[in-house]
Amino acid sequence: MRNTYEILWTMRAENDLDNILGYLENNWTEKEINNFAQLLDKNLDLISSNPNMFVLYDIDKNIHKCVIAPQTSIYYVVDYDKNTVTLLTLFDNRRNPKILNF
Repeated sequence: MRNTYEILWTMRAENDLDNILGYLENNWTEKEINNFAQLLDKNLDLISSNPNMFVLYDIDKNIHKCVIAPQTSIYYVVDYDKNTVTLLTLFDNRRNPKILNF
């Protein structure tokens, strides 16, 4: 049986999720909200079961990047000693990645 990693959310990642859901609620249908939620859940399950399957975005800081939709990526770090994955941000891919501050 594989180990799974506990997913921890930073305040920034929680705020990002709230902003995304607020935007979807104001501009899209319930179907799109459910589709996003399913994509997010699926990718969080993948990250939890195998956090190294996604690209290493910053090798020095051990930050990984998971594209969950054309518009959104998750950036996270893995703590192998604690068996945790900490979600740093849910980032809008249409923005300049230079504004990412980790």
